[in-house]
Amino acid sequence: MNIDMHFHSNISDWKNSTDEHIKIAKEKQISFLALTDHDKVVPTSFKEECKKNWIDTCDSVEISARNTQINKSLHLTLYAEKISDKTRGILSNTIDNKIILIQKQIEFLNQKWFIIDYDDFLKYSFKKWKKVDALNKFDIARYVYLSEHNKNFIKYLNSWIELSVNDFYKRFLKREWDMYSEYGYEIEEYEPDLEICKQIKSECNWILSIAHPNVTFKWWIQEFYTNLPQYIIEWWINAIEINSKATRDWVEAILKAKDKYWLFVTFWSDNHKIWNSDERHWNFWEQNPNLDNKQIEDFSNAYKWHLLDWTINLNYRRNFKLWEAIDFWEDSFSIDWLQNNDLSEALYKTMKISWENILWFINKETNEYTRTRYPRKKHWILTIEEIKKSTDILKKIVEEKRSSYMKNLLKSGKHLDYCSKIWNTFINKARLWLDRLVNEKKHNFRVVLWLLEWYDMIYNMHSIEEVLLELWDDFRIQQWEILSWSYTKPTTQSIYYEPAAIIEWDIKNIEKIYNLAFKFHQERFTVEDYSQKKAYTVETEFCKNPD
Repeated sequence: MNIDMHFHSNISDWKNSTDEHIKIAKEKQISFLALTDHDKVVPTSFKEECKKNWIDTCDSVEISARNTQINKSLHLTLYAEKISDKTRGILSNTIDNKIILIQKQIEFLNQKWFIIDYDDFLKYSFKKWKKVDALNKFDIARYVYLSEHNKNFIKYLNSWIELSVNDFYKRFLKREWDMYSEYGYEIEEYEPDLEICKQIKSECNWILSIAHPNVTFKWWIQEFYTNLPQYIIEWWINAIEINSKATRDWVEAILKAKDKYWLFVTFWSDNHKIWNSDERHWNFWEQNPNLDNKQIEDFSNAYKWHLLDWTINLNYRRNFKLWEAIDFWEDSFSIDWLQNNDLSEALYKTMKISWENILWFINKETNEYTRTRYPRKKHWILTIEEIKKSTDILKKIVEEKRSSYMKNLLKSGKHLDYCSKIWNTFINKARLWLDRLVNEKKHNFRVVLWLLEWYDMIYNMHSIEEVLLELWDDFRIQQWEILSWSYTKPTTQSIYYEPAAIIEWDIKNIEKIYNLAFKFHQERFTVEDYSQKKAYTVETEFCKNPD
């Protein structure tokens, strides 16, 4: 399957036009193109020309970003149905600052006895098909080495040992290396930090990918494994790129990460000129030899559905199936005093009684443990009396844990900790009671909407912020953790947590919830109608294992 989601044109830093890329795309029967010029969103004319030639595409750009926590620059590729004017403004600011940074860095090196003529540097770069707004510090390093004076001066600074252009660039002009503090120059807000990129990602149903991880994580695969979870959890990165030059080890590491963190996979060449290959970039559209066509097709279908198809399919008839409602029931109690493994042990002792037709939640805001009943046809539906009996057993186990924990606190003389636990429990209960009282009329139903998307090859973790952006109204939302377990070998270790959005709203808005569940590709979700004291399960057309 021919595809390329990462390549460049004369809009940023190469001579080839978008028309030349489309011409080759037609010859090679490429089915999907995403032009990712540096900090410049793909032009409308490119998208229109792709459409005329039956090539799928989308808004796309390669963002120059910065991880301010570790002072590291990196590139992120962004794909969306439409990139907003706000985001375009952020990228435009990056370009403006990039021009200033290059000029200031050259002035600073001149002050340090290097010889660099700024105007001549621009002329030289233009001959290399690089515009002023696409230049970077490596371009400066390459120009520095045109001068014998500069090469001898670098040799002198390095104890008379010669340095390559690449080594000079790393050691003198990159933040994380030894000579940067004396010879490097930087300006604030040159690149948007990852918090801003997170906000960009949250604006729409977008894919934000770490470009060429085999280059970004320079200390090789271990650095990739160590740092990737933070990028996913803190900054909502939801994709990782398999660069055409990635080795088999890198491809295997990326695929392993994809499965573990439900990531999209993006592709390929980072091509800066047609029909040219170097140590970091491949020929336009050519694929990595360590992936087969079936894998590429599966991955591309996943994000094409995510970016393009869902808006079309919303116009089709959606097949929602509502199972017969059952009587609503709920019970909650605080787990402020429990240690990490205590709740898992308690749940394990009662889960064979409860089984799966009860939802078990941890409310992170109040640290409350909640059980609530909902119908499933494949599992027996316990009566309220049976659930109460199961819950009483659980409460007794938890109370024993609580008493033991409190006694140990008092024995150790930690009276303040004891009082704090009791006070927190009281405050949490009072806050829940008051909130319910205030919102009793306008919040007359609750929906449990899983945040993990799992449909065919789509693995994506949605966020509370995404839900807020979709619904935009007077509702109450919390992120709770749903407790689940493996049925094959149920043990305390097999209990795991799934994030869910708990939405309380007016029942007249239920259609908006249906639309959101469809957009998030949920297999099923539950609705609890407070006014009717009923709970029911809704299955969508994405449900692969219907009741």
